[in-house]
Amino acid sequence: CIGLKDWVFWVGWLASELACSSLTVALVVVLGFYTSLFRGCDASLVYVCLMAFVSSLITMSFAVSTLFSRPKVAAASGAALVGAFSFAFTILRAYGVGLTHYFWPLSILSPFAMSSAGAQLWHGEVTWAS
Repeated sequence: CIGLKDWVFWVGWLASELACSSLTVALVVVLGFYTSLFRGCDASLVYVCLMAFVSSLITMSFAVSTLFSRPKVAAASGAALVGAFSFAFTILRAYGVGLTHYFWPLSILSPFAMSSAGAQLWHGEVTWAS
């Protein structure tokens, strides 16, 4: 990888992705509070949860990229996984599977479940206060 050790290359990608994502998440949180999107929620908690979601997406992307030698196949497979599992959690929510104490930790650690739990947060069904 351009003369670098592999770990230096991957840490550089991780740092650049986290830096870009932290700015994007900060913008989303600021705009969300100015538009009352996150009513009754603590801004720092929303930021931490969204950064946990972004971090899990980045690490999942790194993990999927190690399974394939061709980048386009890895990107398509990762997108298909996120889409398929997000759809599965949406179906579970449609059939009334409640947000038990097992579902919330999964939603913070998994990008698939976070898409479903995030929808409830944005629809005002769940509020997080400090």
